[in-house]
Amino acid sequence: MAFGDVMAGQARPASVREVELPRREKYFPSPHDWRDEVLYFLLPDRFSDGKEASRLLLDRTNLAGARPANFRFDHWAQGGGERWQGGTVAGIRSKLDYLKSLGVTTIWIGPVFKQRGHLNTFHGYAIQDFLEVDPRFGTRKDLVQLVDAAHAKGLRIILDVIFNHSGCNWIYANGQRQPPFKAFPEFHQKGGWFDEHGGIVNALTPGATEAGVWPTELQPDDAYARAGTGNLGGGSLDDPNAEFRRTDFMDLRDFNFDGNSVLDDLARCYKYWIALTDCDGFRLDTLKHVSADSGRNFCGSIKEFAANLGKTDFFLVGEVAGSDEDAEKYKEVLGRNLNATLDIGGIRRVLHGVAKGLIAPEAYLSFVRLWMDELGSHRDSGQRHVSILDDHDHVSGDKIRFSTDAASET
Repeated sequence: MAFGDVMAGQARPASVREVELPRREKYFPSPHDWRDEVLYFLLPDRFSDGKEASRLLLDRTNLAGARPANFRFDHWAQGGGERWQGGTVAGIRSKLDYLKSLGVTTIWIGPVFKQRGHLNTFHGYAIQDFLEVDPRFGTRKDLVQLVDAAHAKGLRIILDVIFNHSGCNWIYANGQRQPPFKAFPEFHQKGGWFDEHGGIVNALTPGATEAGVWPTELQPDDAYARAGTGNLGGGSLDDPNAEFRRTDFMDLRDFNFDGNSVLDDLARCYKYWIALTDCDGFRLDTLKHVSADSGRNFCGSIKEFAANLGKTDFFLVGEVAGSDEDAEKYKEVLGRNLNATLDIGGIRRVLHGVAKGLIAPEAYLSFVRLWMDELGSHRDSGQRHVSILDDHDHVSGDKIRFSTDAASET
């Protein structure tokens, strides 16, 4: 019986400390040089459901027939920005040949982990269960089969992971969803858990995994900063307790790593996914919002585990929003534990213009030479940046392709 079939027959573990990490006989090796890889990013909900053959393909020749008479672009765009659309892991698998034909060598997949059932967090960054695939995307077996199929075609898979925060799985005391920020060392009191319908329960029942957050190691009150909603840009990069690090990300609950084992528990959750799926790397969401020490410890633990499986260069690329200088500081502190950061700052806009022929290539090449000069002969700039033409992470301007900003465009 195939590895994925065996694992799919096992119950989803409730405790990550008690789970025995799965082990394959052989794991897919890391590439000789990640600089040779061409990455393609996709959000699972927005890519494919694998059923395109059953629907009319929209193009300019059939616009009238494909759109109802009362069609309104703003309503269509609003729905696309706020609701699940039906993409699946199996749908991604059905398009592997298409992606390979584009010249893609590595697929970066947005988070596939379980979200709250009553919320439209189709983006995947509001996790309710860190040890399960969201059923709207498919199953653990589907994910294992996707990675296996990609490897069979010479493609690699990078999974998007989050260890800065969980989804909105509980409410603050007195029924507050987003109370005002409290600076360190102050914090708010935690209230009850959200159940599968958005109601409030005061205690979680073993086996009732639709309520609260899972695994059980993430359920203690002190697993969270409980600082409320503050300024995502507030504070100094050098301060581990800065406002931008302790604040909830809107209503997503910020983790606390002080005086507990939460960081180790989250790392073990993601080791489970490496061991189970044989994926080739992680994109680290909101890396800037955890302290550099926490980032270094998490990345080092993941790198060491993957190396023991035979993945000599498990790829870790971090999202460090803000300035290019901030990204360089993180790479300096994390060192070899972090392969690269995403170029989502000013240089992304430059590369976007170069690709469209609007800006001379020298504008981009001068940036690369700048960092090569500063890093010196012992650091290779090409191994420290993932150049981005377009994705959901650029933090200025309209995000036309991925959000409700599209509703304002005509």
